[in-house]
Amino acid sequence: MAALLALVVARFGVGWNTIPPLVAAVSLVTLSIVDLRSGRLPDAITFPASAASLAAIVVAAIGDGRPGAIVWALAAALGYGAVMWAAHELKPGSLGFGDVKLSPLLGLHIGWTAAASGQSWWAGASLVAQALVLSCSIGLVTGPALTRLRRPRPQQQPGPGRGTAPAPATRLLDTAFPFGPALAAGTMITVLFGEALLF
Repeated sequence: MAALLALVVARFGVGWNTIPPLVAAVSLVTLSIVDLRSGRLPDAITFPASAASLAAIVVAAIGDGRPGAIVWALAAALGYGAVMWAAHELKPGSLGFGDVKLSPLLGLHIGWTAAASGQSWWAGASLVAQALVLSCSIGLVTGPALTRLRRPRPQQQPGPGRGTAPAPATRLLDTAFPFGPALAAGTMITVLFGEALLF
């Protein structure tokens, strides 16, 4: 977290625009650690983090004289949340509802990033889409590794001459793994390097 906070300050300097990314870094690292350890994104952390993020964005937008950024952030939060909710409803079980409830928090910061860089509404929508693609890509790469690390070791079968029981083979798409860290990583990459991602 310390390294990420230092990267945020190096990227944005010290000013109003630094407040939302700092809150994002603390919130998303905390939620990622909880998700990795427990496989859950508890409301007791997600909802206060979302409230703190919105408060940080309001303070930064007013302090920077850019109140319209609040609307951008809220619009991105609704858009990201709607996409994730639709994915959850289309294939129940493929996406945890904790990830759905996390998505407005992610959208807030992505919308703020687009507004703070002075881009158009289309840029905000583009950043939301790219953050989602980044998150899915990171999840597909790290998911199998996380699953292997979290899988219990095969148990020794009792009796002479019996070896260990092989673990049943599972397809990647049927394997559950914490997706929150991938969502957080995709969002932080977008927040830190949003201008480079815009096309």
